Amino acid sequence: MSKKIFIVIIVIILVIITGYFTTKRLQKNEMAKKEEKMENIKIESKVPKQWQDNGIFSKYYEKAYEKLQTLSLEEKIGQLFLICYPSDNSIEALKEYHFSGYLFFEKDFKNKTEKQVQEMIGNLQKASNIPLVIAVDEEGGEVVRISSNKNLAKSKFQSPRELYQKRRFCRNRKRYNRKKQNSKKFRN
Repeated sequence: MSKKIFIVIIVIILVIITGYFTTKRLQKNEMAKKEEKMENIKIESKVPKQWQDNGIFSKYYEKAYEKLQTLSLEEKIGQLFLICYPSDNSIEALKEYHFSGYLFFEKDFKNKTEKQVQEMIGNLQKASNIPLVIAVDEEGGEVVRISSNKNLAKSKFQSPRELYQKRRFCRNRKRYNRKKQNSKKFRN
């Protein structure tokens, strides 16, 4: 009697295992069929092959290409230019020539508050069909544009050289302190 029960249990286990693996195989086959259908449905990219690469903005290529198709020749040419922000008629010039953006200098920030600068840039963005590139000639040290205005920055931005020297000094101090601590450990 116990042999019969043992054999029945083994048969049940074998049926369960066989059913499990059969189900898994069927699921894999179904998934493969679904993937194959999806590949057939995939839409070819509208972006020309020679323009496609694995660049950091590649996920925006389709959207950019679609936008490019809607631009006139004048607008496409205008997108090649990043120009100095004019004191007068900036919005009219933007609408006429379709610049890609503006480069700001100290005169553009003089005595303005943060809110005024935001409004200035916001008005330009509203007037443009394409989001603008906004740039500032701000190098730090002797060449300060934004940070020359106390309303926009507490102090002038440091030059790259000053920042580098400060960092180097801090690193050397850390190294010196580590060496000092390690030599004390070995003396004890």
